[in-house]
Amino acid sequence: MEGTQIFSCKSGNNMKNLFVKNNDAMFLKVENNRISGKGYVCNTEGKNGYIDEFEVAIEKISGVGETTYLGEPALAINTRLDNLYGSKKVQLVFPQMKNIDLALKLLRKLREENGVTDEASKTAPTPGSALMGGAGQGYTPTSSYTPGQQAPNAFQQQVASGSALMPKVGATPGASAIAGASVIGAATMGASTIAAAAPAPAAAPVAPTPKPVQPAPQEESEDEESRRSEDEFNERMEKLQVLKDCGILGEKEYNAKKFELVSQFCDLTDFNEKIQKLVVLKDCGLLSEKEFEANRTDIIKECCDTDANDTKTYRKNIQKLVYLQFGGVITEEEYEKNKQIMVDDVNFKLTDDPELFMRKLKRLPVLRDCQMITDKEYHAKVEALYKLIEIDPADSNEVMVNKMNKWPILVQARYITETDLQEKQMPILESCMKMPMNSPEDIKAVIERLVTLKDGNWLSETDFEAKKRELSKKIDAIPDYETRIKIYVSLPAMGFITEDEYEEQKQRCIAEIFSQYSGMDEFKKRVNNLLTLHKAGMLTEEEFVSYKTKLMSDL
Repeated sequence: MEGTQIFSCKSGNNMKNLFVKNNDAMFLKVENNRISGKGYVCNTEGKNGYIDEFEVAIEKISGVGETTYLGEPALAINTRLDNLYGSKKVQLVFPQMKNIDLALKLLRKLREENGVTDEASKTAPTPGSALMGGAGQGYTPTSSYTPGQQAPNAFQQQVASGSALMPKVGATPGASAIAGASVIGAATMGASTIAAAAPAPAAAPVAPTPKPVQPAPQEESEDEESRRSEDEFNERMEKLQVLKDCGILGEKEYNAKKFELVSQFCDLTDFNEKIQKLVVLKDCGLLSEKEFEANRTDIIKECCDTDANDTKTYRKNIQKLVYLQFGGVITEEEYEKNKQIMVDDVNFKLTDDPELFMRKLKRLPVLRDCQMITDKEYHAKVEALYKLIEIDPADSNEVMVNKMNKWPILVQARYITETDLQEKQMPILESCMKMPMNSPEDIKAVIERLVTLKDGNWLSETDFEAKKRELSKKIDAIPDYETRIKIYVSLPAMGFITEDEYEEQKQRCIAEIFSQYSGMDEFKKRVNNLLTLHKAGMLTEEEFVSYKTKLMSDL
């Protein structure tokens, strides 16, 4: 290869990353015998990433391929980096790299030219797993909603370096911070020197499922439209940065236009205008401090609405809250307080009904995507959930059903696979099938466990019916009539048989009493059986008198 090639990329489309300065953008520089640049430095499984600069010799690259990071397609390079403590294996990740196919082809060619061969590197890795040459990954149920990990908070890095986007609020939160920007923003809306970027929804988390061989044309067009919108947004942000660096735009003008572009890209134009107009009205004296504060409070409540009907609205509300923080409309303390409300809203409980449980499962990855929780906090919540619903043989039937009902929902939400669920169910099902059935107490225990498994959706209707027929034969074989009747009477309340099935069994017992008999011993046995049915509660008082009269009529 002659010369040097540079491949640009970016960290993703969540709200905070959109505000990252252009000189913080990631890139890969490829030369004849080495690579360098800035990207996510992760462990060999593509986790715990942080943005940093690097320089690596070509011969140290152990594998290259495509993966998924923060829901975005990414180039991944397995290599080793030297530090003060020696050398460690890492995975360099570059989300949404332009010309990723060309980069892959070039890197593989350079490895071959430098005598580094690895046939496995010609196969792209599966999302969420280690690349070839990296460590494998054992079974741990993880969410397939948002594969990959999260970068450090870019905005916090800017604050630490004194380059925050806008000044923080003073006595009146939001008023002084965006006063200058609001007037400029209002003036430039619709007549900006830089055309507004087409609105596009914030990127949703992408499940790590293989792409279809022939995707539907509609999906292709939507993806291409989204990519074009992103490219257009990036180009305009770059131009805006150039205008600022050249001194054509002042800090306030730059910030106003930057917020305008971000709001357009994230489909928050109406929200941005609402904020700008509110500040203008206050600065012009048309709103008092009290009225301004009341309106600001209403806006914050709108952003923290935990009753949003769908995940898309919920995501948009969170983006608005982050937007308010960047604009200085709310203080850091207010942001943290309201963020905690959103985080606490997804705390899982055993008593959560299926609809609420699914809603929390869908919202948790959104909090991570929008950087309201760190990747470590996200995984801690998921692990705490698995621990909460872990089946314990000592659990009561009610608790066990609550836990069992949660696992199939995890499959629906794509946190775990059907295989994961089957592996979780198998030991419980096997233990039930191996329970002893030598006594009435044993049979009752097995019935209770089977009903629990069925109610928890861990036992199919077909398997349950088969087991019910097997147990019914064992109940019929119990020699003690009174014990047998007591078990029959308890079955409907246990959920083992229906009322119709119970009535059929009751009529069989009555028919046996009035069947033909011979001798006084048989007659006495029938009388005792009738008394047993009444005593066990199978017959009402009225029914008992009626059948007693019928027996007496044969005298």
